[in-house]
Amino acid sequence: MLMRPFMRCIPVALLLFVPCALGQVPPQDGGATAPQGGVSDPNKATPADNGPKWVTESTRSLEVPIGATDVVGKFAFVNPSDATVEFREMNASCACTSSTIRIGERTFVLIPKPKSLLQVVTTPEGEKRVPVASISVGPRESGEFELHLDMSGSTSKSVSLDVHTTDPASPMLHLTINALGQRVLIVEPEEVDLGIVEPRAKREFSVRVHSKVTKDFNIENNADLPPNVTATWEKTMVDGAATWTLHGVYTASDKRVAGAPEMDAVGVKFATDLSTEKQIVLRVVAKIGRPVEVAPSFLSLGQLRQGKARTESLRLHRTDGATLAVTSVKFENLSLPQQFVTATIKQDGAATTVEITIAENAPRGLLRGDIVIELDHPQVTEQRVLFNGFIR
Repeated sequence: MLMRPFMRCIPVALLLFVPCALGQVPPQDGGATAPQGGVSDPNKATPADNGPKWVTESTRSLEVPIGATDVVGKFAFVNPSDATVEFREMNASCACTSSTIRIGERTFVLIPKPKSLLQVVTTPEGEKRVPVASISVGPRESGEFELHLDMSGSTSKSVSLDVHTTDPASPMLHLTINALGQRVLIVEPEEVDLGIVEPRAKREFSVRVHSKVTKDFNIENNADLPPNVTATWEKTMVDGAATWTLHGVYTASDKRVAGAPEMDAVGVKFATDLSTEKQIVLRVVAKIGRPVEVAPSFLSLGQLRQGKARTESLRLHRTDGATLAVTSVKFENLSLPQQFVTATIKQDGAATTVEITIAENAPRGLLRGDIVIELDHPQVTEQRVLFNGFIR
């Protein structure tokens, strides 16, 4: 009789034991079960890239004044979590970079050679730099990274600073500075894109050159020009400041290009009278090919039987992939009356089909003429296709 109550207690004991054995605590008062390993972190994210951001801007582009040797880029940060986070390791991509980290009243410096992380401490004897292994950032605490770039011997640099943290949502902060040397001469545009140019076709372009540093300067007309580019310069003065305008003409090669247009890029160089920028290099880019392709390019109808209508198709498309619109179709130089030849326009996605129909009652004899297809295209306004045949 004593065994029955004891046996009834075993299932209850097992139910209480199993959650504990699995590392979980049964919820009480309707609360949710905490995950294994402790209390959940509301800022933890998977993957880490989805975690809260420490910085709103991780890349800075800075213009370096002429003659400058030190460039400074600043990145504000804030600890987005409710826990203290450590900066344990910081690595700069270049020994030309030193960093200052400010958090409240605390200041730290990262020296590249020899690599050292130091805290700046004020003592009665003066300011001292004390080596530290890491930097603590309190919950929701903010601060600033200040990166110093030594630009000696360089006009442009790109450097980065990697900061390894104990924040599981953001284990590393990657900060980048692109320091670009200030140009004496500003070329607008530096690259001329002429788009699609037909073989042997000419295309005009213009380029403007001015300066924010030097008011007056000169460009020599005896430029190093490619054989398919001609150019002349025109100088204007406004309030003592010079602006040069290049008027150029590009001629596409005469090679026949089928299918997709073929890229052609040429460099155009001009000499100046400035010691700080002795040469201007301009890039001219074109795609040699036909902006519009039509197939077939010649329509041969062969022999046609009177009493039976005949329909043939022409397919047109833009080689840049954009939609081609046909606005109208007309016939010229016909060998028979207009009433016996008709055209129908059909849009097929980005391409267009033009159907040419010869009526069944067309008169016997030689058949020929020009199909003139008018297009809504910025460069090619019409396409002409010759056709011929014989009606028996």
